[in-house]
Formats: sequence, C-alpha cells, structure tokens
Amino acid sequence: MQSVFYARSKTVLRRTALAVATVTACAGASAALPQFTFNPAAVGLAGTVFTADNLLISDYAVVTNTATGFTETGFLAITNAQLGPNTFQPAGLTSSYGLYIAFSGTGTNVFSNGGFGGGTFNSLSYTMYGYNGPATFTPTSAPTPLVTLATGSLDPSMTSTFQGTTSSGGQVTSA
Repeated sequence: MQSVFYARSKTVLRRTALAVATVTACAGASAALPQFTFNPAAVGLAGTVFTADNLLISDYAVVTNTATGFTETGFLAITNAQLGPNTFQPAGLTSSYGLYIAFSGTGTNVFSNGGFGGGTFNSLSYTMYGYNGPATFTPTSAPTPLVTLATGSLDPSMTSTFQGTTSSGGQVTSA
C-alpha cells in the first residue's frame, strides 16, 4: 500500500512517519488512489494543468527529542507526481512554480526492552502552499508562499503510531 505522499529522503523514522501521518490526515491511504486534476494557473501559479493520483516529496525537518517525547517542524517539498505506475514531473514544477506542505507536530515516545519501541503522535497541523519561481528548502526555511491551498490538523480521535528500532548512531530507523 502506498501513501499519498512518499518521502524520498532517507531520514529518521519519526520524520518519515510524520510525513505519512500528514498525508493520512490529509487524504487517507487506499490501495487505489483517486485521481485529481490540479490547475496551478487557476490559483495564480505559473504552471499548467496536470492529472495525478499521488504526489512525491522531499522532507526537510527538525526533530527535537526529549526523554518522553518529540516535536517536529518542517516542510514537505512536492517534487514529482504519479499517475498509476508512471512517475512524472508536471511542466514547470520546481522551476516555474512549486508546492509544499509546512507542518508541525508533537508526540510521545514509547520504550520497550530497554530501547525505543515506537511513538504516538499527539498533534499535527499542516498547511499546503504554492509559490512562483524556483526555490531552496532547508529544515528551517521555505519559499515565501503566494497562495494557501489547504490547511488541516490531526483528528484527535484518531491514533497515529509508528514503530522503530534504535541504530548505533542513535537515530530511529524502520523496524
């Protein structure tokens, strides 16, 4: 099963898990993703219409750990799209215009057998933006948005958890 957005970077599990939680909160995951059509020009962006069923991202974020929890803030830069099994870059995306999701979240760590056993997301908020021109992202900066496309937050009645193992470098990796 594939999430709506896929984190291309090899980062700690929390970062990837938070990206997946962002997507799940936005649209939910399903075996057959629904197609959508986006017209950047309709919202003042310098791109052309494209149809896709999945957006691919690069993840830029800062994770701050405590003994019992974590916070994460960052950006999910949309780099490509997919339609079925085909990956493509919509005309102008990342050069004439761009899209990204700014997010922040908090969570609680769970420890078992003397090591990291997973975590629970307690809060997550996100906003999707569009901008014109090329851009550079860092974990703490993104381009100035031209237009707000969507906002949302984690449904408090839902539980978002992940599991992982601690590597020798202290980073959480996929189990």
